[in-house]
Amino acid sequence: MTQRMLFEGRVVVTGSTITELPCPTHAATLYQPWAWLVATGMKPLENRPKGFWRRNFRGWFWIHAGARISVHEAERAAALARTNGVTSLPPEVMLPHGAIIGMARVTGCLDVPDPGSLPDGWRMEGKLGFVLAEARPLKTPVPARGYQCFWRVPEDVRALLKAAEFE
Repeated sequence: MTQRMLFEGRVVVTGSTITELPCPTHAATLYQPWAWLVATGMKPLENRPKGFWRRNFRGWFWIHAGARISVHEAERAAALARTNGVTSLPPEVMLPHGAIIGMARVTGCLDVPDPGSLPDGWRMEGKLGFVLAEARPLKTPVPARGYQCFWRVPEDVRALLKAAEFE
């Protein structure tokens, strides 16, 4: 059984391949249900515009679910999730918004693919693909304001996240 405890601002996970998770300083805001798909580890790639200024970012980051609800994004996410074997998503009204809902680690960045050369999966034409690993959803979302790009998490929010528990 996995046990979780706090140790000097880090969440220690026993009974898992990861023995220690840091408390990241940065977060990325995603529309729902994209944020839920990433936080649960179902979506191992985050697509960002080719002009995204932090393409060299690597390491842990918090996953922030944006406050705005977008029916268009929900429909897009559901369609792409189905093509990747995710048969059902929680209803939009059941998903948290305006909060940090988990963390994941960026391990690499794929360049923008040529049109027509996209492999099956989560890649989107004309976008950079941030490769993600070791996603961990929080048991309880932590309210926070979101921003564009990778953004620095305010210290008062980080203090709450240091005490947060993962599912």
